[in-house]
Amino acid sequence: MTSAAIRKVEQRWQLPFWTLVANLAEQGLSRADSARAIGFNPHSFRYHLAAHPELDPFPPVAHPPRDYAADTGETFREACIRMSATHTVTQAARETGYADSSCFKRAMRARGLDLQFQKHTAKPRPPRVRLLITREHAEQFAELRLGGMSHDGAAARVGFSGCALRDNLKRTRPDLWARVKRLGAINSRENRRKLKGTPHIWFSDQQIEQLCASYEAGATIDALGAEYGISPSAVKYRLNAGGVRIRGKGPVRRGRNAVLVEQIMKLRGEGWSIEQTCGNLGISPTTYYRHLKA
Repeated sequence: MTSAAIRKVEQRWQLPFWTLVANLAEQGLSRADSARAIGFNPHSFRYHLAAHPELDPFPPVAHPPRDYAADTGETFREACIRMSATHTVTQAARETGYADSSCFKRAMRARGLDLQFQKHTAKPRPPRVRLLITREHAEQFAELRLGGMSHDGAAARVGFSGCALRDNLKRTRPDLWARVKRLGAINSRENRRKLKGTPHIWFSDQQIEQLCASYEAGATIDALGAEYGISPSAVKYRLNAGGVRIRGKGPVRRGRNAVLVEQIMKLRGEGWSIEQTCGNLGISPTTYYRHLKA
């Protein structure tokens, strides 16, 4: 930095150079940020500050080797040689005041040190105890599921993962798994229903059997829906899952209106056409032909 460059800065800011630098330091700017603010090269600005240490308003730059020697009385070289036998490179870097091992290694290379530090060895983990799922665990899981508990809740109650319990139940009790699977299919469909204000009602295996027995005994779908608090379509789905055949409604039979038959026959006897008769009486051709049947 030349004197002309400094005078140019003073004319621009209307302040003495060192007063301007002190103001920037008071604002919390670093040496590099202050140099950029006044239009100087950061390296040239640092060299100028180093040439006038008595006027440098910035805090002193951290120098770990020098600070370590001042605190402990041991030189940086002696400390590196001593710690290479007992410390890892990261431990030695932190003990000498470096934030990471990269700067620590760079400082050693600058001083011609090529040392081999101890390798980091992880602490051995205790052996993992593997718990085996027994048939009793799978049966307990199935009982909880058939009793109305959710998949995750039943697995948490037993103390194993749901997937492991499911696989064990498939292998050891396929008959019990078939009942749990059927219940899960029914409840999952109910869970996908997005009817606003309609709560999801979970049915146990016993409730489904009772529902099927009531229907086979003569109860209607609407009556069962009102009794269990579910929609008729939900009743039909549970009946189908239980293997019950839905009763058909049969053909709808509508009665004949004697007055309408008399009016049709009167207009027909007067020679009215079908279109004229239907338009006059306000009926459809289907109704016209249905009332003319014997």
